Amino acid sequence: MRSVGQGKLASISAVAGLAVFGAFGEEPWSAAAGVAAAALVLIAIADRIFASLGWPVWRRAASAVVIATVLAGGQWMGVAVMPWAPIAAIHGALAFVFGASLLPRRTPLIVRMIRVMGKGPEAEGAFLGFVRRQCLAWTALAAVIAAMAVAAAVSEQARAIAERAVPVALASEAILFFASHWLAQRRYERPEGWLDTARAMARPELLMQSGR
Repeated sequence: MRSVGQGKLASISAVAGLAVFGAFGEEPWSAAAGVAAAALVLIAIADRIFASLGWPVWRRAASAVVIATVLAGGQWMGVAVMPWAPIAAIHGALAFVFGASLLPRRTPLIVRMIRVMGKGPEAEGAFLGFVRRQCLAWTALAAVIAAMAVAAAVSEQARAIAERAVPVALASEAILFFASHWLAQRRYERPEGWLDTARAMARPELLMQSGR
């Protein structure tokens, strides 16, 4: 197991501390701490993706400033940034990469993951159809969650609905993730496990190649 560097450990500790203060601190500082934690997480995710695309440091730094400015501005304007902004950003990105990989002459994202894992044969025939349906399901579910999060951030009425619906949708994602692996292993005798897929999904260069 690789050890966590001091810089990463400090970053994780900072995010955790801000998140805890945001949850249990007093207003208005708790809201600011929550937004700061969300900004750090989104900046870290975006920076890793942009680095895999070969963006220079100045452009990645500019993107970090934009993310922080948008979140801070939204909080100042009365938008419910936490927890809806991170949910919307992450699931919007998921919907995009899964959906883009289903366009003509492009390789479904799960097929790319299977190739990277290298544990079983190429996805063909009935299993390829199963994989494409999985990508479509992830696209639709992630898009719905992202849309609900955006609506919840700007509308109190939508927020009341989203506070009940989004947890159910997130639980549905977990069920889809584990059930799809169970079906693939049982019906199609695939060797890939859910942990293999989780490791593949952690590679942003793989996600960004979904359009190729």
